[in-house]
Amino acid sequence: MKNIDIIGIMAQDKDGLVGINNDLPWKDDPETKWDMKHFKETTTGYPIIMGYKTFVTFKKPLKNRINFVIDSHDSLSDHENVKHATKVKEFNDTEFYTVDSLKTAKEIIEQFIGTDRAYLIGGATTLIRAIINNSLDKLILTTFDKSYFKDSEDTVYLNLDSVDLVITDCQHYDNGKIEYLNFKKD
Repeated sequence: MKNIDIIGIMAQDKDGLVGINNDLPWKDDPETKWDMKHFKETTTGYPIIMGYKTFVTFKKPLKNRINFVIDSHDSLSDHENVKHATKVKEFNDTEFYTVDSLKTAKEIIEQFIGTDRAYLIGGATTLIRAIINNSLDKLILTTFDKSYFKDSEDTVYLNLDSVDLVITDCQHYDNGKIEYLNFKKD
């Protein structure tokens, strides 16, 4: 069994906003298309892990990626194109596979899928919880140079001030940047 890296991949605006109403506030902004291209290029060919709220925004699994959903309440057992990952030995990119935790997803990926990494793609709450619990090995963080705030009760912000991170690489774009970060572990 190979020990894999769990890599968080997320974006935020200049104020740290990462989501509004279970959606990406910048998704329709043509100036941010480079980030979606980067996301696709980075995650294609690797397992992805998402929380329940991210799952419900998807119409189907992302192609060329094995799609895991953290479903701690087992609420997706009767959903179309969803299988419980602990009952499967072979995985494909045409279905979602549920797990009860990020830890279980990592264990299944290490046991059954030949890879050195998996990407935790969201939602914001799932990623923030993984950061707080020291469950990520690395973080790829896009920061856009503008604010996307809209008046809403359901906004999620990211604050990494208390997290010990090391920037290993940074790519700059006209309206933002992508930072590759490692967590300092004891």
